[in-house]
Amino acid sequence: MGRNLAAKGDDSTPDKGWDRVAAVRHVTTVATISIEPSLQKLVTDVLATWMPRTTVMPMSRDEVIGHDAVDLVIVGQAADGVAALAELRLLRSQGYRNAVVLLSDADSELGDAEHVELTRLGARRCAVSDGFAERLAALAATVTSGASAQADAAAIGLHDELAETRNLLALAEVARRLPHAMNNPLSALLAEAQLLELEELAPEQREATERIVNLARRVIGLVRELQQAQPRR
Repeated sequence: MGRNLAAKGDDSTPDKGWDRVAAVRHVTTVATISIEPSLQKLVTDVLATWMPRTTVMPMSRDEVIGHDAVDLVIVGQAADGVAALAELRLLRSQGYRNAVVLLSDADSELGDAEHVELTRLGARRCAVSDGFAERLAALAATVTSGASAQADAAAIGLHDELAETRNLLALAEVARRLPHAMNNPLSALLAEAQLLELEELAPEQREATERIVNLARRVIGLVRELQQAQPRR
């Protein structure tokens, strides 16, 4: 694989990245996910050469989440950008907040919406093509020194969205059960009130009983509307 700097198709800027390569000192662990063996060796060699204090370890996503010291995750080439973004979303939603680099084919392109999401989730792309080694070294140094805050914000945002979704699901479950829970006691109340109407009552008592019957019927009608509005299962 060639090592010139002229290749296109990724987010790195090598000529601006080399100063950062020498400056990075805090990176201790780089995790690689789903990278085929020959490319894994190249990634390991590149980072060992340009970032000698770095340890590169193949990991699963669960291992990354459970490993407190992972500073950078490099995700292997996916068949398409959607699959790579799905892996990225899972990493962020499960609590990983540090830098992520997604490897891609030279001719792989992301749509505008996918580019926006990639940025929102605090990740960068690196094309596996001529000049890959130099670009990866510069990009790894750049993202580990500059993208942590962005990744933190993205992870926090995803956690907030997840919490909001859970709350909405809990409310939906309450709304699903509420009509059934209310219907039986309301029907019993209506039946008792209708039985009272058959008794000999004083005028004030009869008016009160009629109000109870009418109100019970109105509420039962509302409950039935809620039941009809629910999606069929």
